[in-house]
Amino acid sequence: MANVVQPEQVGQIGTGDKIFLVTFSVPASAASGTTLTGSLYPYGIDDGTNFTAFQVPSGIKYSMVDLYVNAAPSTDGQLSFYLNGNKQGENFFLSSIVVGNTSRSKPSQPIILAEGATFTVKLTLNAAAPSTAYTQNVILHFLATPA
Repeated sequence: MANVVQPEQVGQIGTGDKIFLVTFSVPASAASGTTLTGSLYPYGIDDGTNFTAFQVPSGIKYSMVDLYVNAAPSTDGQLSFYLNGNKQGENFFLSSIVVGNTSRSKPSQPIILAEGATFTVKLTLNAAAPSTAYTQNVILHFLATPA
């Protein structure tokens, strides 16, 4: 009996969901106005690979269609998105994107990340952080399509 060899997937062949976890390490007692750069986990947290500036692989493009936080944030702040170093028009306060909020904010249009583009997410606190450091998680939902 011969062994069956399965080829590895080498590229995006159709549209699919792509979820990025973004984490922000908020230091204890960080002042209002502090800006933090997020760590992006585009391939999941299981392998530990993260980026502060994620470069989109060749042969694919991503369209950010939604984002949320799972619970009310310890400190509210404004998210900003940078594409190739340029700030994009969409920005959200953490308190406005809590998943359980039926009137939560959503992107008015997708942020398109073309192949080779560099993507960065920043959080600017609009109040002082508590006296204990914590991690703020944000989930970004993309649609991935072949480029």
